[in-house]
Amino acid sequence: MPTIKYPIPEAATARTHCDAIAANAAVLKDVITGDPTSDTATNAISAIRHSLDELEAYAEQRRQDFISGVGG
Repeated sequence: MPTIKYPIPEAATARTHCDAIAANAAVLKDVITGDPTSDTATNAISAIRHSLDELEAYAEQRRQDFISGVGG
């Protein structure tokens, strides 16, 4: 894998949230096709919402940094 010349420090966190969204989406797929408890679906949806909120906050901060000239 090539080395990233100018890594974004928060990229690992963003990848972690994206991975969590994918994992919880798989849980929701199992809920639809299987027979788990309703708590499973609720927990998966809550986890996805949390990750989306974190990614949205990160994106907004990056946008603000860009606008103010801090991030780029």
